[in-house]
Formats: sequence, C-alpha cells, structure tokens
Amino acid sequence: MKLRRWKLVRPSRIVVVWVVALTVAGALEVWLHLQTTELGYQLSALHKLVERLGAERSELEVELATLSSPRSLDAVAKARLRLRPPREGEVVGLP
Repeated sequence: MKLRRWKLVRPSRIVVVWVVALTVAGALEVWLHLQTTELGYQLSALHKLVERLGAERSELEVELATLSSPRSLDAVAKARLRLRPPREGEVVGLP
C-alpha cells in the first residue's frame, strides 16, 4: 500500500516543481525584458546627448577660431582695452 501512495504523491511533487520552475523562468524573462527596454531608453538618451554635445563643440570651435583671429583680437584690443599701435620712440629695445 505504501508503494501505491508514493507513486501518487511523487507525480504531484514533480508537477509542483515544474510549475515553480516555469514561474521563476517566466518572471526572469519579464524582468530581463524590462531591463533591456530600460537600457534601450538610456542608450537612446545618451546618443542624443552625444549628438548635442558634438554640435555644441563644433559651435565652440567656430567661436574660438573667430575670437582668436588677428582681426578679432585687434578689434578687441582697440575697443575694450583701448590699445593702439606704438608711436615713434615708444618702442625700446632691450640690450
């Protein structure tokens, strides 16, 4: 009689183990999908940031080139600093 009872109990344990295993696997699949989606959104945001920073860098390089040109430096020296070319006799040579 114990043998029959054991055979009836054993399949139900196997079924419970399979159900638990499939539930865990399903939950893991859902979690991985959510993580993948979240990382995709973060990656997209980072790509947009890189593009924006690249455009800003290009603008700053153009501004730097403009401001460091001799014509621009001369205009700033005259307007803001009130500099002028030296007059005759103001240049002194060092020995």
